[in-house]
Amino acid sequence: MISIDHNSKQPIYEQLEQCIRSLVEKGQLKPQEKLPSVRGLAKQLQINPNTVQRVYSSLERGGVIYSLAGKGNFIADSSLAGKAQRESALSFFEKAAMRLKRSGVDCETAFSVVQKIYQE
Repeated sequence: MISIDHNSKQPIYEQLEQCIRSLVEKGQLKPQEKLPSVRGLAKQLQINPNTVQRVYSSLERGGVIYSLAGKGNFIADSSLAGKAQRESALSFFEKAAMRLKRSGVDCETAFSVVQKIYQE
């Protein structure tokens, strides 16, 4: 379920965070569901536990998960997950817009594409 590609050029922490966000967005990780422990997930994925902790902290700041001292990390309720989904989508859109800009696509053309999608 939670996986990363050790051969990818994308940093491991980004892969892991995107993977967990995606599983939440798709409903494969449900609200109140307990996530693997930091050490357990690190061992499973063969990565440093500090990387898992960094991802869990980022997801908690983003409202995707919450932690209970001594109990673990859990998926937040769907309203927070929805907020996280919107933030994730906006982040993806921002990166796509930067690629368009670097490719020489002017602002008016990019905006017209977005406007067309919203009018459908």
